[in-house]
Amino acid sequence: MLKAHPPINEFQAQNIVDTCFATASYAARTTIHSILRLSAGAWDFQRDMILNIPLITDLQLIHQR
Repeated sequence: MLKAHPPINEFQAQNIVDTCFATASYAARTTIHSILRLSAGAWDFQRDMILNIPLITDLQLIHQR
């Protein structure tokens, strides 16, 4: 990333660092263990941590009941 498009200002440098951290955390969360054949989230929480599923609730409807 730095060789192809070096940052010109501080905002671009922060954006590159944020992208690198996001990529590293995604890789750590989605890596499959070679022996267990499970990701870290699947091992810890027994669920797939790769999917980003939003939780949408209607709080007014819940409050009425």
